[in-house]
Amino acid sequence: MNLKISFGLPEILGIFGCYGIVTSSYLAGSLLLVGSIVGILFRTGLEIQAKKENSEKIQSAFNTFVDTFFQPNQNFWNASNNKNDIH
Repeated sequence: MNLKISFGLPEILGIFGCYGIVTSSYLAGSLLLVGSIVGILFRTGLEIQAKKENSEKIQSAFNTFVDTFFQPNQNFWNASNNKNDIH
């Protein structure tokens, strides 16, 4: 499991939210903490979506590779069955 630590706007909002609550500014601190949590949830959702799309791209490329090289093409092996051929 990869542990990636990032420090961005949600973390900064969390720090200032905690500071606001400690200094008895409960409304501002609570709003900043809620904004921090929402920002972290959005970022996590975007990372999960990016990993899912990357996995789907890899699977699609692998399926294309397998279809191209490991399944025989009927027209190649039975070229004489073409209706447009004149004998």
